[in-house]
Amino acid sequence: MKAKPDIAAIAQRLDPFLLKHWRFILAAAEEGSFRRAADRLGVQQSTLSRRIRDIEDAMGATLFARAHTGVRPTFAGRRLLEPAREILAQASQAALAVERAGTAQDGVLRIGLPPITPGVRLTQLLHRFLQICPHVRVELVDTDPASQHQAARRHELDVVIQAGTPPVKGEAGLDLWNEVVLIVMAERDILAASPAIDPDKLIGRRFIFMAGDPALPIFRDLLPDAPTLRLDVEPLGRETNLLQLVALGRGLTLTTVPVSPHAPVTCRPLKGQGLPLRAIWSRSNPNPALMRLLSVARERRKTADNDSAGA
Repeated sequence: MKAKPDIAAIAQRLDPFLLKHWRFILAAAEEGSFRRAADRLGVQQSTLSRRIRDIEDAMGATLFARAHTGVRPTFAGRRLLEPAREILAQASQAALAVERAGTAQDGVLRIGLPPITPGVRLTQLLHRFLQICPHVRVELVDTDPASQHQAARRHELDVVIQAGTPPVKGEAGLDLWNEVVLIVMAERDILAASPAIDPDKLIGRRFIFMAGDPALPIFRDLLPDAPTLRLDVEPLGRETNLLQLVALGRGLTLTTVPVSPHAPVTCRPLKGQGLPLRAIWSRSNPNPALMRLLSVARERRKTADNDSAGA
């Protein structure tokens, strides 16, 4: 019975068989000359010839027939050419994939969203990021903030957009911008006559929210000093039902994005009070797409600051 080849022994013999040696073999076969192959690869002819001889000794087979007119692959050598081309092609593809991932040209960026609905600035940020990194797949995740923090520490999320939440130990943070807070009211509400609502005008007013609204704690913390402000919840299943109660004068509510123009309510911004958004991530997260997103965010923030200073 024919003995099985000792794979480990063969691998040990071919240990010095590097990618550049595969290139030596292909160039020699294609040029038909060690000299022309060496010139093409920018190495000494003696180096190329010696390395091919070392490979032949390791493999126990002659790969090239030598003559004064040049060299040509033997039967064994021809058997090696196609695998050599495949190996070099795969190595090039692997190197390109690593380069693309390492420079954020490829990969995945997972972003945790806040309980509130972010305004247009987040869309603009992601649009700019995708202009720079068009082959990165952006995944948006909408879960509770506590779960998002844990996911960021495990690198299951690359960055979390939180509403006014400071980073905790092991996390890094970047202030992004302040979302405009809108007061939603009935169209005939006395507050609708003002272009912006002063917090003092909210004294004694009732605010209503849907039960279980994850944004309620954020809005509750937004106006902690507003006197006699009432924040109540209603057992409603849909936002449209909440807007109907507001339209009937049962109370006000808060949002960060304008409501549909078809809704029987109107919105006014809260004067002097924005909702700060912050990017939070794990300091140990190595994702280059994350670093590129943060770079875009810093640049956009700098542009916004300059615009504000020049206004």
